Amino acid sequence: MAADGIYEYLKRQAKAEKELEVERWAAITIESKERGLLHRYDLPVHLTERWEWVIRWRLAKLICKYPKDNIRRYYAPYYKRKGVYMGYNEDFSTLISAKAQVTKAENAIKNYLESKKGDLFFDEEHDEDLQKAKMKLAQKKANVEAAEKRMVEKYNKAIKNQ
Repeated sequence: MAADGIYEYLKRQAKAEKELEVERWAAITIESKERGLLHRYDLPVHLTERWEWVIRWRLAKLICKYPKDNIRRYYAPYYKRKGVYMGYNEDFSTLISAKAQVTKAENAIKNYLESKKGDLFFDEEHDEDLQKAKMKLAQKKANVEAAEKRMVEKYNKAIKNQ
């Protein structure tokens, strides 16, 4: 049962990312405590999986070059809007999450209405659970609109400053 919930969550996330034209990227850094940053890769996530051998090779080369140093690899995923990097990863995450919550709430209301379809005593206008769910859905849609508005304002401000 838990696997189904995770699958649905990932599906909603992917749908929201596709609507927003967001790409998943990863910053992979190889660092040493003694020497600091030794190498950095910025790649789309799908390429990090494909070119993992290059990253491992670079790590091995640096370990051989500095055998006494404690060399580590760090992986930091982030979101990048197609064509434009704005540096607002938290805002992308918030917007994607808000869109996924709206989809989840809409699906829950649809499933609830389908389950009550044959009930003669069901009144859609006076059902307390349904009204609460609709109010929450309205709030979640408002959160999406606010997040989108914030993103547009930041984007316009970033373009204006360039």
